[in-house]
Amino acid sequence: AHGDELARVVRLMLDELGDRALLRHWSAVTPDAATGSPTHLLEVFHPQVNKWTMIERVAADHGIAPARIAAIGDEINDVEMIRHAGLGIAMANAAAPIRAMAARVTASHVEDGVALAVERILTGEW
Repeated sequence: AHGDELARVVRLMLDELGDRALLRHWSAVTPDAATGSPTHLLEVFHPQVNKWTMIERVAADHGIAPARIAAIGDEINDVEMIRHAGLGIAMANAAAPIRAMAARVTASHVEDGVALAVERILTGEW
């Protein structure tokens, strides 16, 4: 949705849901803008659920220790994942707080940053 429209919806949802849900709303990456796009995204989670809790659960089901997990992200919805993974990697075009908390930074999304990060992991460079 357009940022202004979505902000209004977020306020209504917060009024209705209070602390029963975690809402995250931010500018989307679009073909025309990596940041600052007028198109915004909204994610709604249970307050104790996020990308990391899902990854942690699946990893535990398969006997994989969190220290063996690499996570690549670029936005506020990736905070917990980057913070808790054994190797947190930010995209070069990531939000500043994500880049600051990541152990490594790879190239941007238009420069095949995910592929470059995976290559560095597989070759042992990272």
